[in-house]
Amino acid sequence: METHHRKRQKALLERCAANSLQLTNVFTGRQIYAFCQQRKTCRRCAEYYRYRIARLLNTVEWQSHVVLLMKIGENSITLANLQHQARCWQALKTQLGKYFPRFYYAWFREIGATIGLHLHVLWSIPIVDNDLLSWVTGQAGFGYARIESIGRPGDEPQLAAINYVTKTLATIGTDAEGAWLRGTRRHQISAPVKREGRVDRVWVPSVLVR
Repeated sequence: METHHRKRQKALLERCAANSLQLTNVFTGRQIYAFCQQRKTCRRCAEYYRYRIARLLNTVEWQSHVVLLMKIGENSITLANLQHQARCWQALKTQLGKYFPRFYYAWFREIGATIGLHLHVLWSIPIVDNDLLSWVTGQAGFGYARIESIGRPGDEPQLAAINYVTKTLATIGTDAEGAWLRGTRRHQISAPVKREGRVDRVWVPSVLVR
């Protein structure tokens, strides 16, 4: 009897295969299966994309995981609010650059069921004074900020943080809740990630980033 995980894996692969190609190496005759690469509409490709990003992030030593919430009335899914959030982040990045020159970051946009539009950020800044954090985020236009420390590369706390912040990358934009993702920047990475060779295109669980 097939397990639930195996059935889900099979269904996702079949869905992806509908838009994929079977390529043949003209010299060796080897068959190469090319996934459809439609990560915003194909859940299989979205989950693989998330895995690749998570794997890159785990080559960096992150100091903190920060959650940046928007103010009430500015956290709904509208184009104006998305643009406002982008301006808030640019203002915060400028302010932080005065205190922490050359810091690097990776942010991920998410829509919460209760807190609405917000950002998850991994950055190289150690835990800062709560008053300073509240002041700079408030000046930038955010409503609230929460900061947590995480472990070093390879530690379980860092893996947990990376898995958590990248979960939105596995969301596809084919339903009403995910429609906002189409045409919208979902993440940005400024960190010096290390690209350690090619990753084989095989099925991997979303939470695996080792």
